[in-house]
Formats: sequence, structure tokens, C-alpha cells
Amino acid sequence: MPNASDIADSIEPGSTEYGDRQVIEDRIQQAAVQRAEPRTPGAVSGATRDRLSQGPVSNLPITSGLSVGPGAGPAVSAGPLEGQDIEQFRLIAQNARNPLLRKLARDALTAIVRRGA
Repeated sequence: MPNASDIADSIEPGSTEYGDRQVIEDRIQQAAVQRAEPRTPGAVSGATRDRLSQGPVSNLPITSGLSVGPGAGPAVSAGPLEGQDIEQFRLIAQNARNPLLRKLARDALTAIVRRGA
């Protein structure tokens, strides 16, 4: 992986506006100094988990009560993981339209399993 000086040296003279090269080099140096924190499963979903725990979220599928779709479905058997938050994460991981929400819900479930809830 190239370091900050290699990246700064790769900027050709005349490729930037007058006076911008120093600004670019400073930003490259700042980015090189900052280190990314190691990612742990469920760390990103903390804000999402807090938001879901505050607001009303239905445990029923979107089509519950409509003439189309699966409706409420069969009762889920009690497994090793129980609780309202876990069920919400399972529903989000299975039914969310947004792939980012599905991933965050899966990460949250992984973190709960690793914690041993």
C-alpha cells in the first residue's frame, strides 16, 4: 500500500490549479495519519438498534391484514434467541427492501449471538 509521500509524488506538476498542490498534499498527509478503527460485527448498527428500540415498529409483515401476501404467517417457535429486539432484527434482515438495512440487521444479530444473549 502506498504511503502519503508516494501519493504526493504521483501528482504531476501542472495537473492542479496554482496553490492547490499544497492543500492536496496536506489532506493526503492527514488521511495517512488517521487510522481506521477495526470493525466489529454490530458496531455500525448501534444507532439503528437505538432508533428501533425507541419507535413503534410492527412485528407483522407489511402485507398483514391485506388480501395479498403472506399475512401474519405461522407462529414462530421459541428458539434459543428470544426477545422483541431479536425478532425485529430478524424481520428486518429478511424483509427490508434496503440492502444496507438488511446487512445492519444481520450484523446486529451476529453481535447478539457472539455476546451470548
